[in-house]
Parts: sequence; structure tokens; C-alpha cells
Amino acid sequence: MFRVAAPAAWQDRIANADWQQIARLPWVIPPEISTHHHLAHALFDAHGVKPERVFEADQEAVIASLVVSGIGIALMREEIALEKAAHGEVCLWGDVQIVTPLWFIYQRERENDPAIRAMLDLQADIWELRESDGKGAVMAANVKPASRARESA
Repeated sequence: MFRVAAPAAWQDRIANADWQQIARLPWVIPPEISTHHHLAHALFDAHGVKPERVFEADQEAVIASLVVSGIGIALMREEIALEKAAHGEVCLWGDVQIVTPLWFIYQRERENDPAIRAMLDLQADIWELRESDGKGAVMAANVKPASRARESA
């Protein structure tokens, strides 16, 4: 799950902002090759807006650092965004939550390999799994944050 995170100093600036106002602010977005780039742009498209200024960064830690330092807004993994918000480093814009699918991909002919079976069993304990696509891939509907996964183990 991802949240829209902004520099903490922008709290008043974004508190009552609508999508058009949010799109006018600078954004930190991964390069086009990234699935997170497409996730961000799908979000903009769904609300009929385009970000006016975009800075590219391709490392999660760099993106978070740029947000904290006041460069712009970004999609940030929820557990990171909540932690940084609790420490006063970022603020979150509204209740926007974006779910992204996770995939575990393997060669179909290895489906009965003990290592693959062990990974699938482990993922079944952590992920809420959807059915296999029959081509050697399984998609997660939702993923428990790492701390919750350890607690339930």
C-alpha cells in the first residue's frame, strides 16, 4: 500500500488541496521503466490531472529523502510514510491509499521444486493470495506489513 507523502513543512499547503492543486506541486516519481511510475500516473489519470513538475529518482530511500528535504511530494510505502509522519518528517495528504499488486514469478516447470513450494507456502502465510495465473506466477491481493507478518507467525 502506498500513501501520498509531502514535506512536513507543507502540511498547511496540502491540508485542503484538491487533485488539481496537488498536481501543481513538484512530485518525485521513479523513471518510466518503474512500475511505481505507472502506478503514480494511473493515479493522476484517474483524477484527470498531470503533475506539472517532476523530479525523477529510482531508489525508495532517495525518494523519501527528497520528500523529507522539501523537494516534492511522492508516493511512499505506507509503513515508511507512517513512520516518517510520526517523526514529523513528512505529512500525509488525506486518506489516499494506493494498492499495488506484488508478483512471485517462477518457471512453470519448477512448480513442484521444493524451494518453489517452500516460497509459495511462506507467501500463503504472509500474502492474501489470488489464484495462480497458470503460467508460473501468483499475485498478492494484499500484503501484511513486515511487522504484522512477524507477529502472526
